[in-house]
Amino acid sequence: KQWYQRRVRAGVGEQRYEAIYLAKRHHQSSYDGEEYSWEEARGYKECARFPDTAKPKAVEGICGKDAQCPEVEDLESESCGFGVRNIRAGRWVSTEILQSDGDMKYLHAFMRLFSYIRGENEESKEIDMTIPVITKTYLDREFEERWSSIHFYLPPEYHDNPPAPSNELVEIEEWVDTVTYYRTVGEYDEDTDVRALWDQEFKDLGDVLTEAGESFYPYMAVTATFTRPGYGDQRHEAIFLQWDEEE
Repeated sequence: KQWYQRRVRAGVGEQRYEAIYLAKRHHQSSYDGEEYSWEEARGYKECARFPDTAKPKAVEGICGKDAQCPEVEDLESESCGFGVRNIRAGRWVSTEILQSDGDMKYLHAFMRLFSYIRGENEESKEIDMTIPVITKTYLDREFEERWSSIHFYLPPEYHDNPPAPSNELVEIEEWVDTVTYYRTVGEYDEDTDVRALWDQEFKDLGDVLTEAGESFYPYMAVTATFTRPGYGDQRHEAIFLQWDEEE
């Protein structure tokens, strides 16, 4: 399980993060980070070997305040260094990130989804933006990137009958309840080496999960972006899915 010591191509790039909030106009609630302890802000107890750097914005200060989030259940863990949550079943609008789009691939993928919620669907329905923006990157057995995709959560009122996309590159997915493990990132800006940051976060997450004896799926690297990088209090997460090796 030392796979994570290789370079994890987690589908991250500087222009993607600016793209994620380029078109976003939801209300930003007032937030006082001093109201939350470090453990409350992270969502888990940190291991002693990881120093406090930038306190992440607490989920409680984002979801239902800045925008709607998926329904989740926080699960208890006796281990340090990661949080555990069950993301409840729901509908998500999704699109593949096309390598043929070159340096603009993340922006183009994001805008396909943004256009869908702004009315580019068969009902011309406008749908509220939600948080977080999810990116999944699928890896082969050598931990090289196969392909990646980007996802917006659809509010519950659209779960039973979501508007059909007008763009053939956009699709509606139904996600089942999924247990996930995560580590938080509290801050970075335009000067941050984004790839190095995420490589380290996924390595650290893999390390602590292995030490805790948790089974996780190593061939999908997931990032969740809750806030705009470089602006105010921030929250980003590196995520692995729980893996039942007997299934």
